[in-house]
Amino acid sequence: MKALPKNLFAIIAIGFFIRLAFVLWGAELFWPERPIYLTGDSSGFITGAKSITSSGYYTIDSTNKNTDSRYGRLPGYPAFIWLNLKLAGPNNFHYSVVVSQVLLDTVSILLCYLIVFAITTHSFAAVLGAALYALYPFVIVWTVKISTETFATFLFLLVIYTALCTPVVGKKWWFTLVAAIVAVASLTREYFGILVMVSGFILFLRMNHNNMGWIRIANRMTLYAVVFLFLFGLWPLRNYLISGKIVWVVSIGSGYSRYQKDYNAFRDFVYSFQEGIEPIESQVVFDSIPNPFPDNVFINTSDKALAQVTIQNARKCGSSFVYRRTELSNTPILLGEENCDDIIVRDFIYLRQQYMTHNLWKGYVVVPMINLGKAVFKSKVMHAKAGALHYIISALFAMRTLLVIAGFCLGAVMLKRYPILLGLWLFAVFQYFLICWIFRQVEMRYLLQADVGLILIGVCLGSATRNLKANKIFDFFK
Repeated sequence: MKALPKNLFAIIAIGFFIRLAFVLWGAELFWPERPIYLTGDSSGFITGAKSITSSGYYTIDSTNKNTDSRYGRLPGYPAFIWLNLKLAGPNNFHYSVVVSQVLLDTVSILLCYLIVFAITTHSFAAVLGAALYALYPFVIVWTVKISTETFATFLFLLVIYTALCTPVVGKKWWFTLVAAIVAVASLTREYFGILVMVSGFILFLRMNHNNMGWIRIANRMTLYAVVFLFLFGLWPLRNYLISGKIVWVVSIGSGYSRYQKDYNAFRDFVYSFQEGIEPIESQVVFDSIPNPFPDNVFINTSDKALAQVTIQNARKCGSSFVYRRTELSNTPILLGEENCDDIIVRDFIYLRQQYMTHNLWKGYVVVPMINLGKAVFKSKVMHAKAGALHYIISALFAMRTLLVIAGFCLGAVMLKRYPILLGLWLFAVFQYFLICWIFRQVEMRYLLQADVGLILIGVCLGSATRNLKANKIFDFFK
């Protein structure tokens, strides 16, 4: 590999100081939460990190070791926080986490350069990819938060880099390393399990290009799969040993009282006919409206009557709904015979099946497409006030929309030229499909890694459409 260009170091430095400036001054203007480094998910990650030392076992609720909270969160990010706890102590660990994330996100700028250069062998395109990431605001804003976004994006880029950019293809130790990094990524974000196939596809293409032979390819890919399954499998094995049941990823509701199965079934029903949860959720939790659902979601009057009874049960004995209504007054959640979650789940599942069966087009196409439109064409944040900041944010979202569309479209029409990008493109497609069609809870942070991948795809394929000097895809490895 040739020496890194000098302008890359300038871009990395600029990216670092922009992130540092945001942490020191910009974050308080952008984020409404106080303390500034916390989100709704932070407490679970922090408790999980502290429990490793204080309780002797991993849990996001140290007050009760027998609940689902012992496998409510994947251990990857809490382990990262734990390292910062050891480094900076319990009083200053949050500063250490933020500084570590700024440094990791700065390294991610370099990874973007290396990935694009490996594919195009063109320095200008690679520097452009690094510059876009260095200035991309939607990764910068998360560096200040104790949340998985920055750490997960770094791991995502590291997985792609290790699979794509190593000059020692075919070496057994490298396949072990790639599998280990993929395992760490999969233990950080639930949907990162797809990276097993993405990185495996890249490794296969590289070995096949180097004419390693099918026996050696099968040998290396088997090693890769075995190492990943062993390392990732330690997590469900640990969950089985402490609970007697198999929990592959996390428990229902991630161990939180407000996200138990009664609420999840309710949310799945609402997401089947509309793209958001409000105002129905607030009406169910806080109002006394007998039936807050639109009349047109019911097939007959008996289904409408069942929905009304189910809402009454949710308000009376649904653990998540009662907890949501009473959490500010510290009222204990319902347990034992008072809990009717199973009945609520049964009825909401039935109502959803009824709706989806009789509204195939809207349920499986229209609503998900509305979600996709929100995901691609998002133009504002909820806490942004009217004024200059609002217009700046809208302009930045417009830039994001153009980059995402360019990545999707260029990827769809030009993957034949750069087949190694297929895995990265399919990862983005998978992530958007998962959020818009399956989960149906559209938040930009869930799409962050897909967006970064699409930006890099757009840069790689855009370099070819602009007739930049792009050599054959594997020339870099010769």
